[in-house]
Amino acid sequence: VFTSFGEGDTSKGAKKYIKECGFSNTNDFALQRIEEDKKAMNRLGVKNFYHLGFIDAGFRKAESNSLVFFLLSKINSEKKFIYPTYDERSLFSGKISELDYGLIKDIYKKLKKMVLKGDVLYGPLGVGKHVDHIVVNDIVKKFDNKCYFWLDQPYGSYSKHYGLDNHTKVIEVKTSRRKIRIAKSYSSQINAVFPKGIYFNPEIILKIENNSL
Repeated sequence: VFTSFGEGDTSKGAKKYIKECGFSNTNDFALQRIEEDKKAMNRLGVKNFYHLGFIDAGFRKAESNSLVFFLLSKINSEKKFIYPTYDERSLFSGKISELDYGLIKDIYKKLKKMVLKGDVLYGPLGVGKHVDHIVVNDIVKKFDNKCYFWLDQPYGSYSKHYGLDNHTKVIEVKTSRRKIRIAKSYSSQINAVFPKGIYFNPEIILKIENNSL
């Protein structure tokens, strides 16, 4: 869903993240992420997939015609960004900014054209409170299709299972070596996401209690 990283300047948080991933600029980082998706899909045996191309939350800029907003962003460039910091106050707050409501409508409209009646949808549970995961979770729930949710990795180990209310466990299995191999496709993110080495909690798939199998 969020496979673009915008253009122009970035927040201090985004710059730090890009650096942790081993890059000095957004363009090279974006190209690498797309190639990593291709590698992961190939290892999964998925031949047909599509990048929706929406901008990642850590790089999204606020769009406003307000003079006050314009002046504030001139004084403090961080005000340009909807989620300027990579912490619980911002990107990992679990709270979707009102400035993203239009984006959510756009994503839903795009998916509505792609999703067929009999399709089964999968989305992140959002236990790590990453805003983009919450956005996708909310959008998936808007569909009448059968919906399942996975326990986000690696957030499941320290998130206190935020978001598990009203969900029923469908599957729980130990992480396989194949899963770790697939995860290694995302080489640019390993140091940032797994600073102490790759680890996973058991794989858990859940459904909403009123969503029948």
